[in-house]
Amino acid sequence: MQSRDVWLSKAAQLIYDTLLAPAGFPDPNQSGNGYRVTCGLSQGSRNVRSQCYGIDASDDRVNEIFISPELDDSRQVLLELTWQLSRACDEKARTRYSKLADAFNLVQVEGHVMTGTTQTPDYDLNMVLDLVEQALGAYPHAALRKPPKDGTRQLKVECNDCTAIWRSSAKWVRLMSQCPCCGSINIATG
Repeated sequence: MQSRDVWLSKAAQLIYDTLLAPAGFPDPNQSGNGYRVTCGLSQGSRNVRSQCYGIDASDDRVNEIFISPELDDSRQVLLELTWQLSRACDEKARTRYSKLADAFNLVQVEGHVMTGTTQTPDYDLNMVLDLVEQALGAYPHAALRKPPKDGTRQLKVECNDCTAIWRSSAKWVRLMSQCPCCGSINIATG
């Protein structure tokens, strides 16, 4: 079984060869900059599903593409990869990319790449992604979910005499012998 990074790299090459090269995008490997694709967290909003850092952001001047570890659906991963790979191919080709995105009915909504069923005379995005998926199999990754946020570990402490309320760790509740406000020893945790 291949690793997800190998799967992503092969998928990127197939997407470039079958979709982006025929659309006129320059090969980032030929231009000397290249790209790397990996599964990893992107910077910024937690809703971002993929991100491409251009050559100016990388010390070794390589485009870095990150696919969120929260994604495990092959089709969504391929859509995100197509979106970001087209940006890595030619940073100055925003208008060319816009035309490609329009042709495939790709839109980015709140960090998510969406697609419609529109086909163009030259390309059928769903067909290309089907071929890539058939060639590589399912994306070898199980989605990572962020664990639910812990509530506070602090205990609520209350003085029964002066009704002062504060929070403290369990250790300090054990060590504490009196209320910090009135000095009473009549305190309770709740």
